[in-house]
Amino acid sequence: MKKKLLFIISLILTIKGYTQKKFNEGYFITNYGEEIKCSIKNLDNQDTPSEIEYKLSATSESKKINSTAIREFGIYKKAKYSSNKVQIDRSTENISDLSDDKNPIFKEEQLFLKVLVEGKATLYYYREGNLIRYFYKGEGADIRQLIFKKYQISEDQIGENNEYRKQLWTDLKCSTIKFSSLKNLSYTKNELQNFFINYNNCVNSEYINYSEEENNILFHVRLRAHANNSSLTIQNPNAPFPYVDYGNQSGIGFGVEFEALLPFNRNKWGISIEPTYQSFKNKKLIPSENINEGELITKVDYKSIEIPITIRHYINISPDSKLYINGSLLLDINTNSHIYFERVDGSNLSTLDIKPFANFALGFGYSFKNVFSLEIRAHSNRNTLGSYTFWNSDYKNNSLILGYTLF
Repeated sequence: MKKKLLFIISLILTIKGYTQKKFNEGYFITNYGEEIKCSIKNLDNQDTPSEIEYKLSATSESKKINSTAIREFGIYKKAKYSSNKVQIDRSTENISDLSDDKNPIFKEEQLFLKVLVEGKATLYYYREGNLIRYFYKGEGADIRQLIFKKYQISEDQIGENNEYRKQLWTDLKCSTIKFSSLKNLSYTKNELQNFFINYNNCVNSEYINYSEEENNILFHVRLRAHANNSSLTIQNPNAPFPYVDYGNQSGIGFGVEFEALLPFNRNKWGISIEPTYQSFKNKKLIPSENINEGELITKVDYKSIEIPITIRHYINISPDSKLYINGSLLLDINTNSHIYFERVDGSNLSTLDIKPFANFALGFGYSFKNVFSLEIRAHSNRNTLGSYTFWNSDYKNNSLILGYTLF
């Protein structure tokens, strides 16, 4: 089991390292106004890029271009960046290095700015390491930084310059926006986005919220068919037959998965629950030399509803294809399941009730167009005789899972 898990993890890390080099469909606009369609190398790094790497076709060599050579670039349905010459304050917010000057120290730079909300009032975002700055543009105005700066008042007191609230109140007035709503407006992406959305609604402006997909929880429901390869052994050192191996068995299971994609990191993380029916039935002859009663037949009739609670991470490799890795906690609700010991004539000798403990699973899969999926899942050993002191068991299962997304 450990070798299988290590192999899957190594394979995933190798593929993830490869897929991080992927290109997404997009465009850039030159300084002369020409729009060039291309594929742009992924921008999963949280820092705002200083340049982009692109390909004009799948077979062409990649090239790089920086913010001085283009005025805009975008990745379709995901992001838009604008190249601008702006005044930026790079004052540190490290507590040990704070300045005692509350005023920003501006420097003119040519930067890519990520567009968060675009309308009559537009909000931009810039990040470089721990430095986070927001910029804005009103109708007919230039792009300006929203001013926020921490500074040292005394050895044990830190002040904040929250000039950005005054800027918004002065430059983006509207009847439905009250000054009181700005008093506690924090210098964070979500709150500033909401302000700019409210302002554009107030002035009846059409707008685009480029972070909208990231801020929504997406839900999926899938039908899942499991091809299982299972085995079961039971042990009791105090029994006349201390070990019984019921062997391997192939079987099928059926489940319905309910998945929620979380509203961050481009919905690459998900949580799911998947009630799944599975079964394992087999019988074994216990030779007479192991017991006094003569030959016995032991039968296992194990059927249950497994409930995997899963955390999943997706790795995009193309607009239509994704890889994913997931870890699951498996709860198991048995449905009248037992292990029987019988004499050869069919008379019952004893019965063990199956009451499983929870176990874990690790899966690796592929999704095509968010509709079809194929997953390999390896389970840790499960003790199915949890209610007994001396009896123990190892139920092992590996699955190949085919999924179809209903919506």
